[in-house]
Amino acid sequence: MSKNHGNKDEEVNLTLRSLEGIKAVKSNPFLYEKTLNRMNSRPEMQTYAKLKYALFIAIFLILNAVTFVNFAGTETAVSANLDEELQSFTEEYNLTNTNYNY
Repeated sequence: MSKNHGNKDEEVNLTLRSLEGIKAVKSNPFLYEKTLNRMNSRPEMQTYAKLKYALFIAIFLILNAVTFVNFAGTETAVSANLDEELQSFTEEYNLTNTNYNY
């Protein structure tokens, strides 16, 4: 157990010594100006994104309206057809007779 413990301490010391040679990173002197320039150029993209969002909403609303009109018109035809089928079914199986003989 002590052999493993000593080995771990040695690994920790090696890792800590490896950090001694690291130097501070120097950044680009124009990084701040580049960042400000990118931030100032974003409103054009925001306008484009707003336009895409408005177009998506308009298409979505139009498709919903078309779907609603199509289904609203067929609802009466379906219920009329359903009534005819129900009448045909009751006549075919003679279900109009309500006299039950037990």
